[in-house]
Amino acid sequence: MLASWGIDGNWFNIVTFVIGALCIFVRPIRRYFKKGRTAPCWRADKAVFDFLNGLAVVPFAVMPMTLFSSVMMNVVRENLPTLGAAGFVGFLYVISEVFTAGREE
Repeated sequence: MLASWGIDGNWFNIVTFVIGALCIFVRPIRRYFKKGRTAPCWRADKAVFDFLNGLAVVPFAVMPMTLFSSVMMNVVRENLPTLGAAGFVGFLYVISEVFTAGREE
């Protein structure tokens, strides 16, 4: 069904990077509209992490779909670097949670 719509690995990569780029703007927009804000709206170090987290959204959303669709499995197989980048971001998140567990902030 997806192949008949022209959705292939290229679209998967494009959507992944667009979502990653859009995630950069979520934090500044939320800070801009927050009442009583004192921190600057934009920070480059936070933007990089937001982009990396955004890169993981599409592959993580598509992975459960591969259980039910062989077409989606083929799309994922065509994009192993993108899937690997998402896995790396997930790995970093899990490791950071393990090493910071129980620490009071």
